Amino acid sequence: MLAALDGVQPDVIKIDTEGAEYDILSSFPTEVLRKVSWIYGELHTEAIDSPSAFRVLDLLFPWFDIEVHKPLRKRNWFFDACNRSISDNFRGFRRSH
Repeated sequence: MLAALDGVQPDVIKIDTEGAEYDILSSFPTEVLRKVSWIYGELHTEAIDSPSAFRVLDLLFPWFDIEVHKPLRKRNWFFDACNRSISDNFRGFRRSH
């Protein structure tokens, strides 16, 4: 997939890959990942008990302000990661699921 970008910088990434979010996002070159404006994804309930469940958030933390939330009627947790370079423009923003 990264080869298909052919030098294009993605602005938004929405990822729901049934627990493979870390493997996919960590395959992006750092210079590409740190310039993405928004990343939306899921943390699967089955993986929450795993010590590595939140490593995707650790991966994004250097460049992103991250919110994690779980709607009452949903099984999985969701994360919204806003690049710190633009996050002041979106204070209080909450995406509904």
